[in-house]
Amino acid sequence: MTGPARRTETPRTTVFLRDGTPLVVEVVEDPGIGRPLPTPSRYLLSCANCGHDFETGARAAPYCSLRCHDVAKAVRDTRGRLRRDPHAFRDGVPYECRIKIAHALVGGYQSARRAIPPPVRGAVKARDRERCMLCGALGTEIDHINGDSNEAVNLRLLCAPHHREITEQRLRPITDPATKHEYDAILHRALRTRPERPCDAERWDWRAWSLENRRALH
Repeated sequence: MTGPARRTETPRTTVFLRDGTPLVVEVVEDPGIGRPLPTPSRYLLSCANCGHDFETGARAAPYCSLRCHDVAKAVRDTRGRLRRDPHAFRDGVPYECRIKIAHALVGGYQSARRAIPPPVRGAVKARDRERCMLCGALGTEIDHINGDSNEAVNLRLLCAPHHREITEQRLRPITDPATKHEYDAILHRALRTRPERPCDAERWDWRAWSLENRRALH
């Protein structure tokens, strides 16, 4: 058997008017006061490289694609190389810069996919006896023979000069006018006196930029 419901009294307080007259008023609590606003889970951000709007999560990355990430990285790295060695471009675009731009133009470098697990790396070095498979010199770099597979059969140990030579041989001259225009545009950005975009600066704080420029989606 249940008893009568307990009556909940509304809290009251006394306030005083300007003439000193006391006034008893009810205290009404707003359930929304004091509670933190819900944190949005989705945001809209303009890509730091191309300017296109894209949707992203709370941990906002500044780029809409891997390609845009690698274009901006190629610009920063090329600017850094020029700053460290102003004469590096005397005989053309340095090898390292050309490789980074080439990776960007084909959609970006799949670094996570091509990362060789330490046990496989150790097995390849042991199999090849720490020697370059092309000249017998000390092997220092592992080459993917064909594609991105990290199976030991697709890997070989090379010295740095031969790894560079093999990589150069895999590059193809740009024949498509649109791709040539993109290549020239990236190089133009990299060679400007001042960064054309925030992401072109060598010491760019992309996390702070992303947090400042993202817009919440409700």
